[in-house]
Amino acid sequence: MYGRHRNHPDLHGNDDPISFGAHLLISDNSYHVVSCLDTTSPATIDGFTITGGVGLTNAPAGACDTSVGGGLVVSNAALTIRNCTFAQNQAGLGGGLYIGMSAEVAVESCTFVGNFSQTVGGAGLALCGSDGEITGSRFEGNQA
Repeated sequence: MYGRHRNHPDLHGNDDPISFGAHLLISDNSYHVVSCLDTTSPATIDGFTITGGVGLTNAPAGACDTSVGGGLVVSNAALTIRNCTFAQNQAGLGGGLYIGMSAEVAVESCTFVGNFSQTVGGAGLALCGSDGEITGSRFEGNQA
């Protein structure tokens, strides 16, 4: 999988702050950049930058999971996240990473920077109904 190309940062090409300045159009971005849901085997994400996810706080009926985990949402799964950067994601809860029910998640040597939560907390990371192990990770400039 290839990362972000300098001239085409997203599918519509409208998330580049250099070209678009204050007129970024992020409302057309995905609810979650990455999802790990209902898996039967453990998985690992290693060395990625996860950015630009936009979870909706006013999700359509029947789509309640769209309001969490702008960067990554994990539920009913086992996942190791290593050497990743979660940057400039937003959601109602867990702007960078949302760890939901029945999840076993280990976060190792990751950076959470500039993520935003539209509710009471969990801008970088939110744990809801599961245990998570976070080691060697850095949280900077996240806002709730």
